[in-house]
This record gives sequence, C-alpha cells and structure tokens, in this order.
Amino acid sequence: MAGTSQAGALGAVAFEFEDSFADAADNSITTAMLCRDDQIDVTGLQRPMLDRGGKFPRLNESSPQSLGAFGLGTFTTTFDLGAHGSTTAGAITETDLSKLLGHAFGNTDVTQVGSTAVDAGANTVAKVIDAAATTSVGGIMRVGDLADGFAEGQAGVISATDGTDHDLLTELPGIPQTSDNFYAHQLVYPVTTVASGGILTSDGSSTNNTLRFLLYTANGVFVARGCACTGATITGLTSGEVPQIALEWSAVSWGPLGSITFPPSESTDAKPPVPTAAGSFFINSVGTATRVTDSPIAITFNVGQGMAPIMGPGGETNGQNVVGWRRIPAPSTLSVTFEAQAQTATPTYWLTANPTVPRHGLYTLNPVDGSAISFYWPRLIQTNNPLQEVTNDVNTVTVEFLCATAAPLGSDTELMFSAWRMGH
Repeated sequence: MAGTSQAGALGAVAFEFEDSFADAADNSITTAMLCRDDQIDVTGLQRPMLDRGGKFPRLNESSPQSLGAFGLGTFTTTFDLGAHGSTTAGAITETDLSKLLGHAFGNTDVTQVGSTAVDAGANTVAKVIDAAATTSVGGIMRVGDLADGFAEGQAGVISATDGTDHDLLTELPGIPQTSDNFYAHQLVYPVTTVASGGILTSDGSSTNNTLRFLLYTANGVFVARGCACTGATITGLTSGEVPQIALEWSAVSWGPLGSITFPPSESTDAKPPVPTAAGSFFINSVGTATRVTDSPIAITFNVGQGMAPIMGPGGETNGQNVVGWRRIPAPSTLSVTFEAQAQTATPTYWLTANPTVPRHGLYTLNPVDGSAISFYWPRLIQTNNPLQEVTNDVNTVTVEFLCATAAPLGSDTELMFSAWRMGH
C-alpha cells in the first residue's frame, strides 16, 4: 500500500434522513455540509474485539480474538452557526443547518414570514402592527436595523398574534416605525412532550429522525448508520467571538465503503457567520415584558442532550445490537458573567428570600439581516448565589441558571413549552 496515503486535512461530511433504521443496503446521501473540524476523525467508530481467554498447553499460546457487537460509535461535526444567508424580510427557506439541527434537537419552525415595512398604527415597544408578517406564538422575530433609533434590529418574542397585531413577551428598545423591516427567524427548539417526540423516527421525517452519514476522507469513505445526536456544544456567544456548534453523533453500525466519489458532488449550503456584536441581552422576571438589559462579559450555554439507546434484536447489520433511540431528560444550563455593580446591599442577582423568582432571557447575538442569531430562554431558574470574583482583571459576578420548560401561552405546543429556542 505504499504511495497511496493522502493528506489528512482533506475531507467532507454528508447526511440523509433514514427511511428505515440503520438500513444496511442504503448508502445514499442528499445533503453535504461544510465542517470546520481540522480533520474528519473516525477513530471513535471502533468495533470492540473480544479476548475469550482460556487455558492452553504452551506459554503465550492464544486463540484469535472475535468481533464483538457494534455497541455505539461516535464522531463529531462542527459547523459555523450561520443564519439564513439572505434577507428575512419576507418568506424564508429552511437552510440545511436548520434541517440538521431539527434532527439533533427535535423541532424546527420555518413558517414565520417577515415584511419590508411594518404598518402605520398603534405600534408600541410591546406590539408590532403588521398584516403582511406571519409569526408563531413563542417564536422569535427582529424589528428594524442597528442604529435606526427605534427597535434597533433587536429580537422580540411573540406572546400572541391575530395575524395583524403581534404582541411581545419582551419589549423592544423603541417603538417600531412604518419604514422598519420586520424580520423572520428560522426556529430550532428541543423536544419537550414525550408523546410527540420522545422516540426518534426512522421514516424520513423532516425532524426528530435518525440520520445516515457519509464521512469522506481522501482515502477511505465511511458510512455511519442509525445516528442520533448525543451531545452539543455551542461556542462564540461572548461578544467579539464567532458562533459555532459542535454536534456529537452516536452510530449503531458503520464501516468503510468502496466506489464512492470523493469529493461528494453535492454542493454545500453553508452560510457565513457574523461575529457576536452590537446585540443585546434582555433579562427580567417571567411574565414581565418590560425591557431590562444587562451587558454580559461572557456567556456559556450548555445544551442538555439526553439520548438513550435501545438494545435488542432485529438489526440489519451483523453485530448491530442497538435498534432505536429514546430522548430522556437532560438539563440545559446558562452561565452569564456580568460586571460587578457599584456598592449596594441589594445586588441584582443576590438572593435573600424563598422562593426565588424565575427570569426569562433573550439574547440577540447580532442584528445583521440574513446573519442574525438569537436565543430565548423562557424560564431561567437561578442555581447559585453569586459572589464577586475577578475576570480579566475586573470585578465580576457569574450567575448560573437552569433552563426550565416554559408555561404554555394559551395552548399547548412544543414551541411554547420548549426550555430554549434558537432563532437564525
């Protein structure tokens, strides 16, 4: 095999929604993704070997080892947390990243529609009048543009809509003007209701479905079947950074393929990210829309991604012993570091009484049309009583929150119940 090895920096990733679980006869893919990993690392796709032990008549005598069951293999894919890629002041088309995240976390909503100008009328900081826009209750939208002196392109969360009046759970910086654009967001949010999403499907569903990946290198191409997202890390939420998301996938069977074209012919739908800057961080008591903002020095959002494999017979590949996936509880947490306040006996996040009051938080990472990212946490339960510390040579406090399931807004939907929402 001398003279056949290619550069390890070359590679590609593509995926497909499975229409049957870990189908051993199907290697097709339709969607290629532009990864930001240094290399395509398949070393986590290890099938164990079994040493059966035994007694032998000679020193160091041994039997050949046997292949064990597949169990679970893992690999990671990292992507820029790009947004829509073009204006969202109108109807939007779901991006490939949104589709992938819909399988990772369980749900997407791409039904919102923006408009090129809000209607004249009784706009307020908590209501946008616009018959041309379509919003989802519990969804995230943006209004206006940076430095316009009014809504400033910051995000708001919809509390109710009749198709013309779009009421907000979170006030805007100022009253929208007739000339302001109303920008839609693609929405990604986790499964909350077990009956509607606790079991991952494998029937080609557009969300909450198992995936098949092809992992391309310039030498071998490897297929991973029956994949579910078992971990997620979001970085770049602190001002000045570039947001990315790393997804850990677990596969139930895998192996090398031959006669696969490299690189893949499918074009990628990657959208360029925009640095986290010029946005805003809203935080107030749950149920209070009054605009209160703070200026985080650092933000860390840890996504809980509970996923349990189901062991059993019936796999399509010899050695496959996992036959399904179930979502299980896993807490998501938010850690926010703020500047220390001027001397006071009652700092904002210092707890003195029970029960503590839950907050809701809305973070606009940036207000750029086509590239904006926003996060909403509808019920943040504080889990520490923060003491002053030093971060980068200045006094700070770090507040820890548990991201809890929200109360419904008039009717039961997965979006309204979700413990966190990402708009992009």
